[in-house]
Amino acid sequence: MALIFNQDRHEYSDDGIIMPSVTQILVDNGVIDTTWFTEAGKDRGTAVHLALKYMDQGDLDADTVDEDLHGYLYAYEKFKRETRFASYPEGIEQPLADSQRRVAGTPDRVGAMFGNRAIIDFKTGCLEPWVALQLAGYEDLVRLGDSPFLTPEEYGIERYALQLKKDGKYKLRQFADSNDAYIFKAMTGIYHWKRNNKIGGKT
Repeated sequence: MALIFNQDRHEYSDDGIIMPSVTQILVDNGVIDTTWFTEAGKDRGTAVHLALKYMDQGDLDADTVDEDLHGYLYAYEKFKRETRFASYPEGIEQPLADSQRRVAGTPDRVGAMFGNRAIIDFKTGCLEPWVALQLAGYEDLVRLGDSPFLTPEEYGIERYALQLKKDGKYKLRQFADSNDAYIFKAMTGIYHWKRNNKIGGKT
């Protein structure tokens, strides 16, 4: 498998075959209402994610970060200090895919926390219910996809959403409902069934 991620188009492909992302599947199934998304919120999230990526790679120049975003960085530093979370070097925004289920995505972090492997997804806005399904999709990619992190026999991976706030505080929420995985798998199947039968969306 030769997974290619086009950052500008936010598009995943394998040998020229486009694969939907975890988020696209949730949007297509009506779980995520994008009408509530704003350009300002999108730009803020993109900027924070990029700064945190540079931070974890040891390449962050804080002077280049907008002062309005410093609180989010402080919140992340506080989170790592208090939980001792450590991302794997290859777990920093690593695009992953499951070639059998034909789905791809990029977890924000895969690492170790509280003695277990952990998937962390950053949020600079509210923690919506659909985040549980998004993380379940990422867990499938980490656990069962074409991933460098786990073999199918390995267990003990946990899912967390990390809400970073402008005031330097954070909220960490774990999602442990095993039904999330079944729901996401069903949504993936529905997505591809609709495409195969030319029902809605792009074929």
